[in-house]
Amino acid sequence: MAKQKVAVLGGGIAALSAAFELIELDPGGERFDITVYTLGWRLGGKGAVGRRGPDCGYRGEEHGLHVWTGFYDNSFYLVDRCYDGLRRLGYAIPFGSRDAAFCALDRCTLMEESAGPWHFDLPRHSGTPGKFEDGKFVTLVDYLQSLIRRSADYVMGADFPAEFRISPLGPTVQVTTKRLVASFEAARVEADKLPDDPRDISFSQSEILQQNLRCALGALREYQAASAVTRDDLRRAFILIELAFTIALGMLADGVIWHGFDHIDDLEWSEWMRSHLCSESALSSAVVRGCYDYVFGYLRGNRNVGAGTGTRVLLKLVFGYRGSFFYIMKATMGELVFAPLYQLLRARGVKFEFFHRVDRLTLSADASIIEEIDIGVQATTVGNFPYCPLVSMPDGAGGTLPTWPAHPKYELLNNGHAMEGHDLESAWTDWRDADRKTLKLGRDFDVVVLGIPVGELERICAELVHHLPAWRKMIEAIRTTPTMALQLWTTASTPQLGWKGGDQTILSAFAKPLDSWGDLSLMLSMESWHEERPRGLAYFVGSFPEPKSPPPASPNPDFPKRELERAREYALEWIHRNLPEMWPSGAASKGSFQWNLLFDPENRQGIARFAAQYLRVNINPSDRYVLSVAGSLTKRMTADDSGVENLYLAGDWVRTGINAGCVEASVMAGRSAAGAVRGVRIAMPNATDFDDFNFPIALVPGLQLLREVAGRTAGGVGDIDAFCAILDAPIETVRAMLPTGMKLHTTGSAASHQVVLVFARQRNVRPGFLPFGGTSYCEIFNIIPDIELENIPYLRRVRFSFMPILLLDQLAPVLVGQTLYGFNKQHAQIHVNSDSFDVRGRIARISAHFDREGVPGDISRFPDIVAVRKKIEQPLVGLATDGSYICSIVDMHLDAATFQHATGKLQIGRPFVNPPISVEMHATPGDGTWGFHFRSRWSLSLPLQLSPQKGNASALDARSLVAGYSQAMFGRFPFGRSR
Repeated sequence: MAKQKVAVLGGGIAALSAAFELIELDPGGERFDITVYTLGWRLGGKGAVGRRGPDCGYRGEEHGLHVWTGFYDNSFYLVDRCYDGLRRLGYAIPFGSRDAAFCALDRCTLMEESAGPWHFDLPRHSGTPGKFEDGKFVTLVDYLQSLIRRSADYVMGADFPAEFRISPLGPTVQVTTKRLVASFEAARVEADKLPDDPRDISFSQSEILQQNLRCALGALREYQAASAVTRDDLRRAFILIELAFTIALGMLADGVIWHGFDHIDDLEWSEWMRSHLCSESALSSAVVRGCYDYVFGYLRGNRNVGAGTGTRVLLKLVFGYRGSFFYIMKATMGELVFAPLYQLLRARGVKFEFFHRVDRLTLSADASIIEEIDIGVQATTVGNFPYCPLVSMPDGAGGTLPTWPAHPKYELLNNGHAMEGHDLESAWTDWRDADRKTLKLGRDFDVVVLGIPVGELERICAELVHHLPAWRKMIEAIRTTPTMALQLWTTASTPQLGWKGGDQTILSAFAKPLDSWGDLSLMLSMESWHEERPRGLAYFVGSFPEPKSPPPASPNPDFPKRELERAREYALEWIHRNLPEMWPSGAASKGSFQWNLLFDPENRQGIARFAAQYLRVNINPSDRYVLSVAGSLTKRMTADDSGVENLYLAGDWVRTGINAGCVEASVMAGRSAAGAVRGVRIAMPNATDFDDFNFPIALVPGLQLLREVAGRTAGGVGDIDAFCAILDAPIETVRAMLPTGMKLHTTGSAASHQVVLVFARQRNVRPGFLPFGGTSYCEIFNIIPDIELENIPYLRRVRFSFMPILLLDQLAPVLVGQTLYGFNKQHAQIHVNSDSFDVRGRIARISAHFDREGVPGDISRFPDIVAVRKKIEQPLVGLATDGSYICSIVDMHLDAATFQHATGKLQIGRPFVNPPISVEMHATPGDGTWGFHFRSRWSLSLPLQLSPQKGNASALDARSLVAGYSQAMFGRFPFGRSR
């Protein structure tokens, strides 16, 4: 079989994650032929590093500050597998292990404008990021309860000063104190009653808890007004409590608990908090400013972060981490991530084409497929050998590490030294390409993984933007911002500079434009200076004020020089005015900064020492930070939804479960793109707000094992979240769907028969004898209820449901369903986006969008659903390949299910109907097609096989089936329920 040629465009973490995942999915190297095309001489994208030579101490110069958090499970999982792969090939691992390379940091700091540093010491959590043995999933209920419990514990006295309870401020304050404690205790009691699954929270539970939260917030404000809080510890505690309770209130009031955070992402975060009466003092606090600074969350100077994305990331950051809160790196990402990935991918057969700038993707005439890729070749190598990008540097412990130089290896390039002084990564470089190249479909590539930053896509993907409306909407909606970064090497250690927050910290909410700081002095061990050496290393980052009218990408090297000079002016003024506040020992007599504290190997004097530091502006379209602005989330495309048959997407601009400009989102997009190329779904943490992430259990080695436990276990159990559409179809159309031996049970001269279409998300699906684990998938199927089996006389009074078609997006349950249950399951690519479902391709064409109506509740609140209950609970019948029937009994646990009316629009085509039809779904019967949404657990019996016979079948078969059917209908599952 010929290998599939994969062109990976881009050299950032998303593109490399996709390439890595593809080789993981092809361990024998027999399926894929992968080539990575990247600009310039190095990999890394916004995480790239350039190491200077020994005369500059091998110092690293980076795009900015890179700190990993404890919820970066996919990113750490990537590193672990990469390091393991290198070990097996005999390569050295950076610092010997991941634990040695990534150092835990349990402190962060925010700067208050009037009160100085506000330190947070975070407790270590169980587990290790990237390790999934514990199967831990932090649910929306966990977040909700954590927000409420921690706030209530403080107010109720766990860490509260004694004078708070016995107020010296008079009887009024004593009363408000008691009221405050009582209201927070009541809120905690109600929070503790919540079920584990957020979708099991009833409307009444939500309403009661909201009322308690509002009472607690009211009591808090009453206390603040009565007591005029001046102590910093109380004031800060009250800020955190108000923010926590407002978030909890918003999650309940706006249905986040049922629908996930995407449900509120059209709102800007601060506006969403205001809508739930968060005070302006809390929204202007260092906590909120630090959150915005952390994600560069400003659009032309104004706050702009989607409420859903902002809240999700904040809660994952604070409550969802494993191990430590932060992880800082002993070296740069260039040494710890990108060099190891390059080494492993090269060793596993991946080819790299450096100096290849992608200029254009060309569509076919019908805009269905990428036919050509136009590339500018910036440089060619001497002798046409593959470019060797890495150099070695000391690792500070007597060994060496492969790394990336700060400029190309000119000696390896034709006309290389003429390149000196030209920035090959700049959109405005005046360097002339050495050649041009056009990659052709079939010859050079079969599929494309687009891992290039979104800022470049309007230029590169002009045809897609023109022909495909979704591309235009995405390009218009996703916004980016320039950033600036400053690295300072100091002649004094951080404590010697007067910093009171310990040797290492990550700080935010400081003065703009360089509002965030990371003390990365631990990286100094990697530097090799001949004589004097720096004692401290500080990284500062922040949003860079947008230039008024940046020129288009074209030869114009003066523009980036002017912008760098503008950044230099900002930085010098910022150092003069603000840095002494952070480093008080660095202040001169008149309050300005002591420039001699900056390390300079040339020993220049005064402000001239600034020239020995590293300053950069990230203004290139490929370097700009991707924002999570309100309203942009639904315009993002998923990795497998480019609208072009052979194009898959990877980058921090792709829709994932994070949707923010960070390493984790990029890795997730790369993993998703690889899975789409391979035709499988890769389960990953952080992909959903609900517990739909499950590591797939191994399939039972033989189906015989299931049959052996038929007498004591359910064949399968799981959780379903589904929309049901109930249609009246022409009776002859329905009859044509039935195999020989089945007929419709009808009365009179009915012209139509009800058919149910189900669009479902299945979770935790597993054999019934397993108490945990399971897999998740999406499925679309139709059900024809009220079926009779003509040639089994003793069952003619039993009504069955037959499923003509089942589409699933996972291969394993397809095989089990076909083999074990006789269901006509087919594997299909099902695209699910919130409450929209779409299937395209040769197998089927069907799509639907649903809107939930009204409040959810149990089945007793919906008489119209009660009326069709018996049809939903009918036993299922399938047809085996030998012509026998396979019967199984499904218990949908409808008494414990949650229902909600729904409306929708459906486009139904083959194989469900032909020709295709459009259907409007109403919320209640009487207006044609109607439907509803429901969530439930289910159990499915092991199958009972029955052979069609003339005359009577054996009494044993009859008793088995009838007993099973009657027991299921009366709530006694014949093979035992899953507990």
